[in-house]
Amino acid sequence: MQVLHKKNDIIQDRYRLVQVLGRGGSGITYRAEDTWAQQWVAIKVVSLRQMQDWKVLELLEREAQTLKGLKHPAIPEYLDSFEVDSKDNRAFYLVQQLVPGRSLNTLIESGWRPDETEAQQIAQQVLEVLVYLQSLTPPIIHRDIKPQNLLYQTLPDGSKLLSLVDFGSVQDTYRHTVTGGSTVVGTFGYMAPEQFRGQADLTTDLYGLGATLLYLLTRDDPAHLPEKNFRLDFRTAVQVSDFFGDWLDCLIAPDTDSRFGAAKDAFLSLVDQTALPQQRGDRKLIQHRRIRLERSSQQLSLAIAKAGLSDTRIRVQGLVALSYSFLTTLLVSIFLLNPYLLRYGGNWKLGLSLTAMGLGWLTLAALVYCAEQKVQLDITAESFRLKRHRTTKEQPRHLQGIRRWMLRLPLFGTLLTDLVFVFNQRSHHAGFFLSAKEQQIVIREVQDFVRQQLTSQ
Repeated sequence: MQVLHKKNDIIQDRYRLVQVLGRGGSGITYRAEDTWAQQWVAIKVVSLRQMQDWKVLELLEREAQTLKGLKHPAIPEYLDSFEVDSKDNRAFYLVQQLVPGRSLNTLIESGWRPDETEAQQIAQQVLEVLVYLQSLTPPIIHRDIKPQNLLYQTLPDGSKLLSLVDFGSVQDTYRHTVTGGSTVVGTFGYMAPEQFRGQADLTTDLYGLGATLLYLLTRDDPAHLPEKNFRLDFRTAVQVSDFFGDWLDCLIAPDTDSRFGAAKDAFLSLVDQTALPQQRGDRKLIQHRRIRLERSSQQLSLAIAKAGLSDTRIRVQGLVALSYSFLTTLLVSIFLLNPYLLRYGGNWKLGLSLTAMGLGWLTLAALVYCAEQKVQLDITAESFRLKRHRTTKEQPRHLQGIRRWMLRLPLFGTLLTDLVFVFNQRSHHAGFFLSAKEQQIVIREVQDFVRQQLTSQ
């Protein structure tokens, strides 16, 4: 599109145009000074004379109407909109808060390459905006999430702020969102498959986010990535952690039922590093390091893999227990070999020393034993079945609680952690060496499932 104005042109006797920020087939965006409010603004202009498709004007008007109702720090604030008629043209202007920073696309083209950690931070910020949009009544679906529409800036305190712009493609009624329409809106490479059918739902923007993250990690257009089973095969182009790779797979799944159900689900999964959906409905799957939890409305199954001596944390704790054992053995040996200590120490001190030595080696043995324990837990409305070295059966309604248990040694700190299920004053241990996050997941899901079963009875 040709430039409509020269530098320092005044629009509406108020806005002084300074420079062109960007242009496309549908319009031009200027940096301008609001001489009344004494602030910098961004003005998007669409010329009817230069338009090849009248749909462009409709999209800009829709963007103006949408922005009027939005209030979020990551969305540029709507300030004004108006039309200007001339002898041979009509132009529509949208005035917004000017957001500093550069688009993710510009940053990548200038040589920036974020690592997985930064990509996850960007994903969280985008998801926070999408959660806000999807919480509105009716929900707002952007439909054009891409690197060009995400601006990145560094704040004075050193933190990064991401802003989402260009709301011209939004679906602003839930009825249209669900039933779909005839207009294909979006950007090739970042469009979810349903957008080619003129449809969009709460998972559509998640696909755009997933494609954007792939662009940041690979520095290549997602449309250029190979496909495998109708899904972008990004693992041949970039190395990411297993969880993040699976999480991205959920975003870019061609089938909407295989994605996260909404932005909130994707956000919680990324923050907790859990809850990857395989199919929606009443089934929930959570995988996190050593635990795999499957839950439906009728049953909860939890598998806890053995920690194993190959785990670095177990090795460290084993080394601590071994050191404790050798230390107590050394002290006892010194006691036994020293006639003075043996003569004046008394039998009770000798017994105490031998006991300490025995406890040290017993602790080491217990550590090795617990590291090799696997757990299988299956719960229904009528049965609580826990299998470790033997099988225990209880009634879910008798569950009194789940508590964390730990073994500490003087000077050495915590050596062993465990979960304890309490039924009628009987304790059943399961889940040795689980991390605090894994313990939190198990406690939350089991208690919530049991509570639902009791409520439904």
